[in-house]
Amino acid sequence: MHNVYNNISNMATKNKLKELVGRNIGAVKPTQPNIKGSESVETTPITRPSVEIGTKEGDTRATFIVSKDQVKKMKYIAMMSDRKIKDELAIALEDHIAKWEKVHGEIPKL
Repeated sequence: MHNVYNNISNMATKNKLKELVGRNIGAVKPTQPNIKGSESVETTPITRPSVEIGTKEGDTRATFIVSKDQVKKMKYIAMMSDRKIKDELAIALEDHIAKWEKVHGEIPKL
């Protein structure tokens, strides 16, 4: 099987990775009223990418294509662990990243 980790430097340079990870796709500027006392005054724009609106601070939405079998198994694990699927996926991602960093070194902040 092709080892993706050994070829990541062939796939993208650091600058391309930073551009890919740091891209601000679909940024929208909703407004939030400034309220002083009981009267509303001007609105202040809030700049946040659309993929982050409605999420906790530090979270973002992401779309991945995975096998139906993997989704069913993750749903089962989440149900048996009495957790949300997104929380179970976060655990799996954290474990995978920790294993990768143990072998290859800490991933720099992108």
